Amino acid sequence: MTIKNPDANKESFEIQHTKSSSRGNIVESTTLNQLIMDYDIPSIDILKIDIEGSEKEVFSHNTEWLEKVDLIFIEFHDRKKQGCRETFFKAIEGFVQETYQKGETAIALLKSHQGRMI
Repeated sequence: MTIKNPDANKESFEIQHTKSSSRGNIVESTTLNQLIMDYDIPSIDILKIDIEGSEKEVFSHNTEWLEKVDLIFIEFHDRKKQGCRETFFKAIEGFVQETYQKGETAIALLKSHQGRMI
């Protein structure tokens, strides 16, 4: 991955896939599935997502990890990439118990929390 806007504030960096071998603004990336496997994570109580427009990619495929998550706080960046909010809500359809939304932020309580204290 590379940083799409390297001159932006560090809190606003956006990343993009690249086929270039340029070592300029290279950023190593991984998936949530890989992190869960690498660190043997049985469950995730709270997952905060603020990834400057990459929500669409994270929730478009390989979302098996959602079954391990109790609560998601997410900030949408549809102004940077259309479809982030829509892709998120489609991905959590089978897992969601309740959602709360205010502006660019949503909180989703997922069914995986049942039977556990949160």
